[in-house]
Amino acid sequence: MRPNAYLAFGVKGAVQHIVGMMGSKYVFGAPRPPAPIVNYADDVLGADLFDVLPRILAEVRAWKAKQKGQPRPRPLPKAAAAAKG
Repeated sequence: MRPNAYLAFGVKGAVQHIVGMMGSKYVFGAPRPPAPIVNYADDVLGADLFDVLPRILAEVRAWKAKQKGQPRPRPLPKAAAAAKG
């Protein structure tokens, strides 16, 4: 079974990732350049993933909380997000 969405953060385009995302309805990449995965992605974010990923995760968490009727969580401070990994 293939995923509906494949999100590739920091992936260059190794064979196992290319095979894993084949058949996905949507492929989003935020690679560290130069990365061949950009040739396979539907959308590519050309930004530093360590700056963008915590923001994306905060938005996803906010969306999930809204779906459950919970209050919106506060995003992590930049230093805490970096330390969290």
